[in-house]
Amino acid sequence: MVLVAIGWKTPEPPIGVGIVGLSAFGGWAAEAHVPALAELDGFELRGLVASALPAAKAASAKYDVAAAFCDVDELVHREDIDLVVVALRPPAQPRAVWAALAAGKMVLCEWPLGGAPGEAAKFAAAAAFRGNRTFLGLQARCAPALRHLTDLVRGGFVGNVLSTRMIAYTGGGDVDLLTGPFLHTIDAATMVLGDFVQVAAAEHDHLVVQGVLENDIRATLHFHPGPVRGGCLVWEIHGTEGDLVLSGNSGHLGQARTYLRGCRNSQNVWRLLPVPSRYELPLRDEAHRGRLGSAVTDLYAQILIDIVTDTRTVPDFAHATACHHLLERLERSCARRRSRSR
Repeated sequence: MVLVAIGWKTPEPPIGVGIVGLSAFGGWAAEAHVPALAELDGFELRGLVASALPAAKAASAKYDVAAAFCDVDELVHREDIDLVVVALRPPAQPRAVWAALAAGKMVLCEWPLGGAPGEAAKFAAAAAFRGNRTFLGLQARCAPALRHLTDLVRGGFVGNVLSTRMIAYTGGGDVDLLTGPFLHTIDAATMVLGDFVQVAAAEHDHLVVQGVLENDIRATLHFHPGPVRGGCLVWEIHGTEGDLVLSGNSGHLGQARTYLRGCRNSQNVWRLLPVPSRYELPLRDEAHRGRLGSAVTDLYAQILIDIVTDTRTVPDFAHATACHHLLERLERSCARRRSRSR
């Protein structure tokens, strides 16, 4: 992707990236991060860390990356590595995050950051003290469809927002408040409509979140972990002047392919609202548009813009702390309801 096309030049030399947790045998780093970096002129994958030396050598050969290690300290102390991507689950995150912060690197970490609010807060405080730029992998915020929806709402398409309702199917398995798609989706919802002022939750065979958002918006969100019946995602936003409905093929807004419909009261006709081209990134290979993990490309593009223009658009480690606190509130609400039902 040539970012000159959207009004500014990419850094030269490109930002050197090292990925901790990159495997030759699949995984999210391989499926989403590597293709995203390949689409962007402003980044260069220069190093990786795998679980063991044979795995590092296999990944080195597959991705044509010379600097491959099984020890994160060797990666973070390389002068050609500017951004360390931690693509690990919480139990394995701390050593990599601390090493990258101590080495003065920029850090991108997948959600969830740390296993508890206390750990995320320590990361955030250390980054603020040392002056590290940090980024959080909540890529739904950077997806073109969500940015378009945000602008429509803020531009008054529905007038004053009164209420919102979402039904999302997240596939098999139990609803996991921390590691599942739930937080990606609810974080995107709060980006569009504002944070929760009051919130409560209940869980049985699915999760229900109810509350009041900023500007007195009533919200009801249903997350179903089981098989899909009908659409995977239906998100309604109702206002004084009209309505918007976002539909998609996944309850995970960081991965969903979506389409948007709108109806203004003055017209009383539902119509499709395609994402304008100004929100879409020009890709080197258009066949990659809409692939699994394509929102990660948008995440990296926004990270690049933030770095070059010294802005703060992509959520950082401090935002992760706020996310953990929201999850704590929801988990306490669920626990209270469970205790009352016994």
